[in-house]
Amino acid sequence: MAAHRKYVQTLADRGQLVLTGVSEETSDADGMVIIEAESETEATRVMQNDPFVLGGVVRAELRPFRTVLIRPLPN
Repeated sequence: MAAHRKYVQTLADRGQLVLTGVSEETSDADGMVIIEAESETEATRVMQNDPFVLGGVVRAELRPFRTVLIRPLPN
């Protein structure tokens, strides 16, 4: 868990992480990481290098996502 959190924090520090979280209805291994990437190749690389994926903790899927509407951030 620590390696995964460190990896996700690195994505946040680079400005690449949009959001991450886990489902409250299932196990801790049922989560989502949304990142910004320049290409599908880059997104795949980020996904495949996640320690949870490398360690076989989760089965990851890449799903392209486009934001349509988002609430304004507080000032």
